[in-house]
Amino acid sequence: MNNLTNHPEDSKMSNLNDNTANTTTNHIEDNIMNLFSDIAIQEEEVKSPKDWTLNDCKKNLKAIFKDSSEPDTYIVSINLGGFTALKLNGNKTTFKMKKGMKTKEQIVDIIINEDNVILEAQERLIISLTKAQYSREMNRKRDEKEALKQTKCELEREKLREEDGQEYSQPSYSE
Repeated sequence: MNNLTNHPEDSKMSNLNDNTANTTTNHIEDNIMNLFSDIAIQEEEVKSPKDWTLNDCKKNLKAIFKDSSEPDTYIVSINLGGFTALKLNGNKTTFKMKKGMKTKEQIVDIIINEDNVILEAQERLIISLTKAQYSREMNRKRDEKEALKQTKCELEREKLREEDGQEYSQPSYSE
């Protein structure tokens, strides 16, 4: 008796495994390898902020509108990639704007021509990221040093226990 006719799922698997009649279908391994190719991130797409050009910075500008305590007013800030706010108004990173005056896109379009402001924000971003990296490395080194100290102390305690155990233990002979 043929079980493949009783289970349609099994017949599909049989067809997948037997591709001799179908020459247009690739091997299963090829299909699996290409499964996520359309959403894969290319290496050149991922850049460090240190490698950003002025155009990259302009692409990463984002306008953020928050409600103010004043009625019909937004607090607006423009961020570079969501990290560092641009200093726009009197060396401040935010300004107030009446609701409905301009859209986010219009605000970004106005600021996108201010190259010196964007480059200054990129400098501050790089400095901030460098400080954060240095801080993480120092914390890691400190943690490794503490772990090494603790391991040494534990080894010394174990050694003392072994020495103490040898002094007080006397062989017992049973008769």
